[in-house]
Amino acid sequence: MDKEKSGISFGDVLYILRKYWLVMLAIIVASLAAGWAFFSIAGSDYSASVTLKVVADIGDKEKQYNEVVYTKYFVDDVAIFLKQGIVMDKAEEEAGIRISASAIKVASKENSLYLSVSYRASDKEDAKLALESIIKSAKSLSRVTGEDGKYKYFSGDVTINEVGTPVVSRVRTLSKCVMIAGLCGLVLSVAVALILYFANDRIASVERVEAITGKKNIMCINANGKKNRKNDKTLLPMNLEKLADTLVFLKEGDNDKVYQIQSSISEEGKSTVTANLSISLGRIGKKVLVIECDFRKPHVHSYLGLDRHVGMTDYFKDEKTFDEVVKPTAFENVSAITCGSTMDNPTLLFMSHKFETLVAEAREKYDFVILDCAPVGRVSDYISVSRVADSAILVVGCEKISSQTLKNAVAELKEAGASVLGTVFNFTSRSRHGYGYYYYSDYGEEKKDK
Repeated sequence: MDKEKSGISFGDVLYILRKYWLVMLAIIVASLAAGWAFFSIAGSDYSASVTLKVVADIGDKEKQYNEVVYTKYFVDDVAIFLKQGIVMDKAEEEAGIRISASAIKVASKENSLYLSVSYRASDKEDAKLALESIIKSAKSLSRVTGEDGKYKYFSGDVTINEVGTPVVSRVRTLSKCVMIAGLCGLVLSVAVALILYFANDRIASVERVEAITGKKNIMCINANGKKNRKNDKTLLPMNLEKLADTLVFLKEGDNDKVYQIQSSISEEGKSTVTANLSISLGRIGKKVLVIECDFRKPHVHSYLGLDRHVGMTDYFKDEKTFDEVVKPTAFENVSAITCGSTMDNPTLLFMSHKFETLVAEAREKYDFVILDCAPVGRVSDYISVSRVADSAILVVGCEKISSQTLKNAVAELKEAGASVLGTVFNFTSRSRHGYGYYYYSDYGEEKKDK
């Protein structure tokens, strides 16, 4: 069962990080600068902290609780009381400075009689003074009684004692601000890479291709430093001997000789791969016939040094025989049938019995028949071509298409009954893949499972 999934490819995300490394570096540098600027404006920050012990006196109560168990009921009350407005007001009056309840942190441990209390301020002395004033105010208020003699703020006799003296530490330093800013910069860089990944989900790794198609990638073709100009039909040389060897290895009589070369869209290098594959097969002694099936944007005839006229359309109109439309090329063992003159609706040609007859005769006379087909996303010719082909090879251009486009192409080929042998990842670079092709044994095992 083919796997058609398109989850996140970490290889693609890493590739985006490498491709836009200057942008990512700028984000990190800007974050570090922001951390330094923040420290320069805000300065250092200090925290004064101390541990308090809560003690509740049982007094004359019945001895159903021991003193520890009884005290535990008051620990949370004391933690809340330390941040009450009445304590804050008295502490401010005591210290003569502004005290904020939001700057107080009170933490307690489960089943403990101790509280950790801290106060944070930008001035070292203010932090210590504020903490001491809060504790002093809380201690005095906890002993206040009403007219009835009962304690006003607690339901029992509660005593708050410091364990040691307040300790003041520096909690905001330049190194810490810069480190946090740097981490934020890294996270932001990854976030930007993910945004670019989803906004422009271009396939950039072999792993991504295989995950979406559910097929093994037969070969990666490195990007040539120069690209063909729009009107330049010069064939860019590619060493596709390994792809040719794979097809020879898989060949089992007449049932494995007709291959349709497909792509999802234009400009993925489909015709260039077709021409170079045919030449590579010819070099190893195989008799090859290339049939140009892309009437909308034919290129393969130019790559093979031929004129497009006198070809498929002439055969379709019964104006030429099979042998009369076959043209030899300058490449060893390679012949071709070009598309011929233009047609308003070439799909009719591929749907006709004449096309089946042409391919059947080619099957008898040649070791390999390579069909250069129109992109799946442009026209539906592939539907008729698939019924006469033994297998399809899908050319995927690196950074040319989105995962959804490739997924749709695979689904459409599958619906047409095409047997996709594998993919060829084109216009890539060595840094983006760890291998050039799969060993024959892998394909041999896959072949047996069919």
